[in-house]
Amino acid sequence: MANVVEGLFQNITAIFHEPHGPLPDFTAVLVPLNFIDAGELFMNGEFTVDWGDGVPIAYDNEEGSEVPTGDVTLVGGTGSTFARLAGTGVRVDRWLSVDIQGIGLVSSFVDMCRGLESMETFTTVDPVGLTSMRGLFWDCFALDNVAVFDTSAVLFFDDMFRRCLALSGTLPLFDTSSALSMDRMFFFCTSVTGVPLFDTANCTGFRTTFQNCQNPTFPLFDMSSALDCSGMIRGNTALTECPDWDLSGVTDMTFFAFGNTSMTIFNPVDFTACTDFESMLQNCSALLVVGNLVQELVADFGEMFRSCTSLTTIGAIDTAAGGRTTFMFATTSSLTSPNAAEQLDILNGFDFN
Repeated sequence: MANVVEGLFQNITAIFHEPHGPLPDFTAVLVPLNFIDAGELFMNGEFTVDWGDGVPIAYDNEEGSEVPTGDVTLVGGTGSTFARLAGTGVRVDRWLSVDIQGIGLVSSFVDMCRGLESMETFTTVDPVGLTSMRGLFWDCFALDNVAVFDTSAVLFFDDMFRRCLALSGTLPLFDTSSALSMDRMFFFCTSVTGVPLFDTANCTGFRTTFQNCQNPTFPLFDMSSALDCSGMIRGNTALTECPDWDLSGVTDMTFFAFGNTSMTIFNPVDFTACTDFESMLQNCSALLVVGNLVQELVADFGEMFRSCTSLTTIGAIDTAAGGRTTFMFATTSSLTSPNAAEQLDILNGFDFN
């Protein structure tokens, strides 16, 4: 058996190395905003930067800073496993576009372009095998053109497009089939009006994923693995009806649709596993009807419907197991079912259906 395993390993090694040769070095070509302000680039390990004059300058685990004289070429070397294109510490916004032409030994795109507020376009060869895109485009306010690249192995998409204010229309359909977390992935992408059907079957984290996006509808994501949906669709003023997602495994629904001022219907939902509903629908001022909410556990119901000023009907809700109910129905003067007496019962622990 040992010989068989060794033979398989040798075959696999040959597949990845002999036909293709050594991996090309990490290479990024950067177009400067101007030729007045110094750019700042960092890679751990050894790397070189050609600041536009055709003469590479060598660096070793330090920040390189020069005024560019043309397009800038960054090349990673020994020990270089990640890059920071806005420098470290206080981020420096100096590049109009970024083109990644080789991945080399880079194992993560985490925060690579974070803080490049003026960057408009980003292209890359497929980053095969990379597992994290956390913060890749965080605060890239001007970014409006991202060609889809291979993200099939990526586990963590947290903050990938956080506050990409110029990203508009329908979001690019990245492969999220391996995703475990999409927390804040499109947080405050306020120009977004369409969301494609991402593969979310394995994803557990959706904390503020689409907060303040302005898409009027959502596709039917597979939410069977979801645990945390806190603030997931918060602040969406274009959405009129909550999607019929399977949220039966979710434990945290805090601030889920807080401030969704156009939503009029919240359909029946199985919340069998949920223990926290704090402010779930607070400030949904146009909300008229909430369907049956299947819930059995001790939970936090505080401010759950607070300031839902148009709300008239809640199908069913069960607080008999106990939990915080502070201000659960505060400023819901239009609510008639449950009526005032039934609301008091619910606040004290009651199965209303």
